[in-house]
Amino acid sequence: MRFHGGRSKVALDFSVNTNPLGPPKYVEGLIRECVDGGVLLKYPDYEYVDLRNGIAKFYGCNPNNIIVTNGANEALNLVITTLRKDLVVIEPSYGEYEDIANSLGVRYDYVLYKVRNDDFYLDLEILDNFNNNDRIIVITNPNNPTGNYLSRSVLFNHIQDFKPIFLIDESYVELCDVCPYEIPQDIPENVVIVRSITKYTSLPGLRLGFLYSSNEELIKRLNVVRQAWNVNSLAECVFTKVFMSTDLLKEFISRSRHYTSSERSRLVGRLRDLGLKVFNSVVNFLLINLGFNSEKVIKELELRGISVRWCWSFRGLGKDYIRISIRDREDNEVFIKNLTQIINGLKHEY
Repeated sequence: MRFHGGRSKVALDFSVNTNPLGPPKYVEGLIRECVDGGVLLKYPDYEYVDLRNGIAKFYGCNPNNIIVTNGANEALNLVITTLRKDLVVIEPSYGEYEDIANSLGVRYDYVLYKVRNDDFYLDLEILDNFNNNDRIIVITNPNNPTGNYLSRSVLFNHIQDFKPIFLIDESYVELCDVCPYEIPQDIPENVVIVRSITKYTSLPGLRLGFLYSSNEELIKRLNVVRQAWNVNSLAECVFTKVFMSTDLLKEFISRSRHYTSSERSRLVGRLRDLGLKVFNSVVNFLLINLGFNSEKVIKELELRGISVRWCWSFRGLGKDYIRISIRDREDNEVFIKNLTQIINGLKHEY
């Protein structure tokens, strides 16, 4: 069964990795403007010309090499199902890749991140073992759930002459304080970059993602398979306006990164003061090894109206691991207070 964050109906959901600042304030007005203009009565543009131009203007890339999608998930599935190649996934990662491979009848292999102290990292030389077959190699960068980031330039330099296609999921780049979010037009032709707009705009109900590749033949092939009108009219209208307001969006991303980094540092310190193993992160979530009684901690948090992402379903982790999102200061304080009470109570049982 598929397992994701955001399934629990609780007062404080720390399992969903959206922007702690919430949506940009001006988006609500754009939604009204689009609805009042009758956008819901129209089909979207089949080719999404204005939306792709807006995305290209903001990220500095070629609009002809963009395919807009109903969230990053559709983009990932589109590439994998269209190409139907054997998969190699850098784990722990998004959990559906193996299910997709099984449904397509293609081989599934994985490589585990290594751990050094409080950091997960990828040994790039391991990838050399897979440079001899027609495959797709999937890397989530920054990684979910570990929060680590591999320099894009280092990665591209290493893989630019590889035979496989590299599917790079950059869904959390805009909320990463050390990641460039612009997209170079001349990325290697064996690379497909996937982005989520939902995550950093904190609009999961208005889904939008896109993929980018400098390989024009691949873009043509993917567009043939892409479902017609896959992004709805409201999302098309709203996000076209969002991306054309370049300065407002850049300011919002900058403010989001600063706030996320500040709150993350504060949370890391508080959690480590509790004696917990907290891994370094550059994004809006933290991976924690509770070390003991994880199931009991999670259940007790839920009884108090707090949900976290239990990481039992991530390969390479296990039942002792949880992932929490960075929320606003008040919510984070509620989480720390309750977690402290629960852990202290469990310690007294022994």
